[in-house]
Amino acid sequence: METKRLVILPLEGFPLYRRWFVLHRKDKRLSGAAEAFRNLLVDKVSRSAGEQRQPP
Repeated sequence: METKRLVILPLEGFPLYRRWFVLHRKDKRLSGAAEAFRNLLVDKVSRSAGEQRQPP
C-alpha cells in the first residue's frame, strides 16, 4: 500500500556540490578492501563525470 508520505521537496541551492579527495600514504600498500573501495570511487567518478552539472 502506497501512503505517499515521502516526497521530494524542491529546494533552492540543492544539490550541494563538494570536491572529494582520496589519499593514502605512498610508502604503504592498501589492503584488498581499501583498494577495492578506492577503485569503486574512481570508477563511479569517471562514469558520472559527464552526467553531473558543474557547480555555479
